[in-house]
Amino acid sequence: MSVFCAPTLRLPPATLLAAAALAFLPLLAGPAHADVALPRANTPLVSEQGVAGLLADVTQTADVTDKPPCATGDDAGIRTTLDAEFRLRASLPTNLTALEPGADVVRSAVFHREKLGATFAQGPVDAHVQLQASGAFGDADPGALQLPTVGLQQAVVRLQPASLKWLSAEMGRMVLDYGAGRMIGAYDFQAASNVFDGLRLRMGYHKFLDVDVIAVKLRRNSSQPDQDRNLFGTYITGRPHERLTAELYVLYLVDGTTSGHAYLTTMGTRLDWRPVAWLSGEIEAALQVGDADTPGRDSRQSLIGTAFFGELALHLPVGRGRLSLAPFTQYYSGAPSEGSGTQTATAWRPLYPSLDQVVGLLQLFKPTNLLQNGGRARWTATESLTVDLSGRASASHDDAPLPGFGNPTLSGEAGWRVLGTELDLTARWEVLRSSAIFVGAGVFVPSESLKSLIGGRPASQLLVQWTSRF
Repeated sequence: MSVFCAPTLRLPPATLLAAAALAFLPLLAGPAHADVALPRANTPLVSEQGVAGLLADVTQTADVTDKPPCATGDDAGIRTTLDAEFRLRASLPTNLTALEPGADVVRSAVFHREKLGATFAQGPVDAHVQLQASGAFGDADPGALQLPTVGLQQAVVRLQPASLKWLSAEMGRMVLDYGAGRMIGAYDFQAASNVFDGLRLRMGYHKFLDVDVIAVKLRRNSSQPDQDRNLFGTYITGRPHERLTAELYVLYLVDGTTSGHAYLTTMGTRLDWRPVAWLSGEIEAALQVGDADTPGRDSRQSLIGTAFFGELALHLPVGRGRLSLAPFTQYYSGAPSEGSGTQTATAWRPLYPSLDQVVGLLQLFKPTNLLQNGGRARWTATESLTVDLSGRASASHDDAPLPGFGNPTLSGEAGWRVLGTELDLTARWEVLRSSAIFVGAGVFVPSESLKSLIGGRPASQLLVQWTSRF
């Protein structure tokens, strides 16, 4: 195709394009501030199926039937579409600094995030490019978390051979989100969401089996490399029955830090079972083994960790809606503190999960040396309105670093120490055709043992968020 003959764009309405352009103008006028580690809403803004899902869910395209005057048979099938998103969130924390140093300053602001993407498709090749801008209005200063005004969020090409419909390949900067997001998640609620640079091969057998092989470099956000973190592995999703989903994964991570490298193999499985309409259950368990080279040690140190999640849900009809009640438990092993030059390393090292689904709204913890027991109640009033109430009691093992609060070590009788109780209330309401309002409130009441170590009164956080996609 001639360079002077561009494919026809299927543009959104002019008013939506104007709104997207106006959203970006303030970002070009001054420095932007990064968003903070807050939980994502239950709005499916990023498809779990990567580019393939984005093409189906976000970039709604249509075949070009009218050829431009200079089109040829080869380029007549080019389809080009745009997608955009605007998100505005107001966050008000109270007394978080006592539990997480500096949190009140970082989390108290009005945050914004804008995405603008384009998808190009011709024959067996699809390409998706997406720019992202994020920041905060006001005086909030996230310090080291500050992001550039505009960054590259996605740039991925997918090849789907016509003769091999069961096989596709994706290469570039992409979003990965598997299972429930406990091991690898998009973490889209955070402005600096998880993105991955590399290659993914996807193989599928109808709707019964999907196999993903990945070789990627992990990045905590779209602009900065996350030191030396390289991930290789296979994620298999099987559907032997319409009411049963079974997942199996083997992931190898080179976890580089300033204090050394860890070489970790994580093996796990997840079962999602829905035997009848009023009952469902979910179990996920994983084992992590490997070793680490640490400065000052003559040899590598052996590492091992375990993780477990279990939930049983009861679904009851309430009027025109549904009420779901579900107790749950989750556990991530933790390592005792070092003594006498040796250490029995039994700590789970997090990969890249969607942390809000692991530790709750306030996100005071990370998934290591953590035991949480609790329950959730979800009221689905209509297809567009959902309300969630969840509570959890958190505990850590004595003589091991806490999974937060600056990682101090609790000294005691090597038993489980209750850290406190958290209660979260969230609501999501879909308005218009492509917009959603999300409201969240959370409170954490520390236990007496935690108060004696770090001090602090109950902490809370309130946020309100508007998201529009077009």
